[in-house]
Amino acid sequence: MKLKYILGAFAAAALFAGCQSEPMVGTFQDLELDKAFVSIDMAGGSAVVTVKSDDAWTFTKHIDTGKKDEDGKKIYVENPSWITLSTLTGPAGQTQVTITATSTEAGREAELQIKSGDHLQHLIVRQGTLEAVAATCAEVMEGPDGKTFKVTGKVVSIANTTYGNWYLDDGSYPSFSGGNKDGVYVYGTLDKDGKEKNFTSLGIEVGDVVTVSGPKTTYNGTVELVNVTVHKIEKALLTVLTEPVNLPVAGGEFQVKVAFKGKGVLFNIDEETASWVSFKESSFKAGVATLFEKNPADTAFFTFNVAPNEGEKRVGHVVFESSSDKSKTEAAFEVTQSPYTIATTSVAEALAIIDGLSDGATTDEEYYVKGYITGNAGIDTGYGNATFKLTDDGSADSPAITVFRAKWLENVPFTADDQLKEGDMVIIVGKLQRYVKNDVMTPEVSSCHVFSVPVAGTLDNPYLVGAALSIIDTMEDGKTADEEVFVTGIVTGGAGIDTGYGNATFKLTADGKADSPALTVFRAKDFQNKAFTDAAKFKEGDRLVVIGKLQRYVKNDVMTPELSYGYLVSINGETE
Repeated sequence: MKLKYILGAFAAAALFAGCQSEPMVGTFQDLELDKAFVSIDMAGGSAVVTVKSDDAWTFTKHIDTGKKDEDGKKIYVENPSWITLSTLTGPAGQTQVTITATSTEAGREAELQIKSGDHLQHLIVRQGTLEAVAATCAEVMEGPDGKTFKVTGKVVSIANTTYGNWYLDDGSYPSFSGGNKDGVYVYGTLDKDGKEKNFTSLGIEVGDVVTVSGPKTTYNGTVELVNVTVHKIEKALLTVLTEPVNLPVAGGEFQVKVAFKGKGVLFNIDEETASWVSFKESSFKAGVATLFEKNPADTAFFTFNVAPNEGEKRVGHVVFESSSDKSKTEAAFEVTQSPYTIATTSVAEALAIIDGLSDGATTDEEYYVKGYITGNAGIDTGYGNATFKLTDDGSADSPAITVFRAKWLENVPFTADDQLKEGDMVIIVGKLQRYVKNDVMTPEVSSCHVFSVPVAGTLDNPYLVGAALSIIDTMEDGKTADEEVFVTGIVTGGAGIDTGYGNATFKLTADGKADSPALTVFRAKDFQNKAFTDAAKFKEGDRLVVIGKLQRYVKNDVMTPELSYGYLVSINGETE
């Protein structure tokens, strides 16, 4: 790559110097390398470069580490972490520099710089090959950082149209764990001339099937292909414009909007989905050509019925298809439906039932008890059970019920220590027991199993204050989370509700105590994000559920954990 230009410059300089009586300025005869390119085996090893200089020299700090110092300035180093140099500086004369690299599973390359006075020489160090390896999204996800992959997949969504940041999915990695729920994230797309910030010139749209290649990296848990080269674009004949839907237990209708450029639109519902999703009606709207859009897409609207759900959560797909004489495009639309509602019992209600039992007695029927794991969950992977305490608010001094030797979902044994942890909201199904030993009564849910562990940070399972603070502890100063979450806690120290601006700022703690760790809720709005009109809407001691983005706010070197610009969801369990 750059080597041929460097050697070409040397050759041209030498030819021109032969016509001169004095050495030409810029030939750098006072700073020379015996080679401008070194290659090291992927298994690891070393290479030696001789530096010849008339003055002292040094490797320059020009490689961005991706980190910042205390003042927020980028930190640069002389060489990347995978390269070790025997020396970073040298005196006038000849110096041998040994370059060592550890083993790697992927090809990698770095350009080092050596400076002497006003002169600068470049040294390229390559390990292995940088040729792109054909792979699926799953193989990219599991592959090593630094390796260059070539992948073909559908454009799921586009996040930035200047740099060309978007998600690519080929259906090979359905779970997309580790931050990649929508596929492999393409961070930067080069145009046909290899230039940045010209993504729109490629004409890539959601639904297109694109082949790209680029090196893999992992940033904050998200797998990325960086500054990719586009090899092929297959324009989509169909794009689903409606986001996936989740229907309530009672069922109902949903409509899917589809843009297409093929010969009409067909849909297919698999047999299992057809047992609860049925077609109702459709309509079409022709696209109108404009000066800028010569061949606009037509639009189809499909309406479906969903039957009531009397069982577990269910997930189905409707596959839409549009075709031309040369190609066909398919797109799957996902529809989910909530599980049949169960009646849960709070910890306080369960304790009241146990108070009515005689010592040693157990209820005849099973109860679904809902609460927060308080303290550590003792999971015995040998016997496959877990023992822990449940409270209604997660506070250590709240009334608790002991869950004794519970099994996992569907009564399956536990196999890992981290399947449950402190702060998790869980629903336990089992019989209530008034257990007595040595004159000590322990209220229990015995011989039971975990019915569900709702997703943390959702309406069904809002984060406790402690869990929200733990997340903020892992964030960078000044960072705001990308997604909104639900948090529950007790108003502590009063509520500053400003009806003039319609917002409220206050603190939440897990137990309402002034000396407990607190989360500041900053400028929240009332229910459904409306302005506050009542200065006494809630008060100190009320338990709230709020939604917003977690933020690590820093000012004058003081960090304040916040939930910013959210809104109120419920007060003491009541919503509006």
